[in-house]
Amino acid sequence: MENNYTDELFSAIQQTNKSATIDNFIKTDINYPKNPYSQEIYEAIFLHNNGHKKGFNETRWLSENEIQANGLKLELGEENNFIQSDLYQNNQYHENIKFYNVEQLDKASFDKLPLEVKPMPSWRANPQIEEFIESQGVKILHNSTSTPRYNPKNHTIYMPHRSQYPSSEKYYNDMFHEIGHSTIIELGREPKSAEQKANFAKRDELVAEISAIKLNEMTKNKLDKGNSLAYLKNFLSKFGDDKSVQKEELKKALTESDKVLKLTKDKYIEATKGKDIKATKFESVSNNDFVKARQRAIQKLEGKQSLPIPKSLHKGMNKGIKK
Repeated sequence: MENNYTDELFSAIQQTNKSATIDNFIKTDINYPKNPYSQEIYEAIFLHNNGHKKGFNETRWLSENEIQANGLKLELGEENNFIQSDLYQNNQYHENIKFYNVEQLDKASFDKLPLEVKPMPSWRANPQIEEFIESQGVKILHNSTSTPRYNPKNHTIYMPHRSQYPSSEKYYNDMFHEIGHSTIIELGREPKSAEQKANFAKRDELVAEISAIKLNEMTKNKLDKGNSLAYLKNFLSKFGDDKSVQKEELKKALTESDKVLKLTKDKYIEATKGKDIKATKFESVSNNDFVKARQRAIQKLEGKQSLPIPKSLHKGMNKGIKK
């Protein structure tokens, strides 16, 4: 039966004629490193590319000289915890400037800073899905200057700011994808052999994307199936043109995504025991239902008549945009 699921999904992927996927979020400079006084974006490439890795939610930074000039103080022990970057400012180039995040200031100094005003998202959060995300035990920072990403070294997901997402559906879509990645260590997907290391990135993209689709179905979060199919098609193509090889990789990813679904759901149920939350309302999604849903999406795109959708997937078939 598992082979049938793989065959049907692979066929649906091959039928999609979308050549590129669409980002769920809108690219802005909201998370670019800024000066808290002038709101000026620092032209400091290393700070821009690596500031988020320090683990701060804040995206405001001060140079060592700016801290001294404004009579501010760092928390004890933070003096050596800086990011060093060259800086282009006022038509001058400065080398090896030390930058500190405003979270590294002591409380008295932090309270002196101007209030930061970031835009609010235009959508409302889903309390149950937020509870599900929180139950996964992975640190989440909304400070990414580019795309969503997961770092296994510190078990952290870096997301764009919530206001960069035009809808909750798109935000949760990306979050579920990164949660899929976050199970790498727990489910033993770390590469060990040379072959595994060479293919790890593209394999885990397949696992994360299929996991995201299944988590969307389980939580009744809307998603664009066509966009996800295009995403899978793109990463399968990285294994070469041999369709039998691609199909085998898809089969492996489906198996791993089942493990992700079980692990994440178990975490949620455990975390919500005794709470006034309908934790068991999240439905299981089988590979069979998953593949049939994919096929219906393709048929709809092509204008073919589709079969009735199972009740368990009714709400999951609404359109959205996937990255």
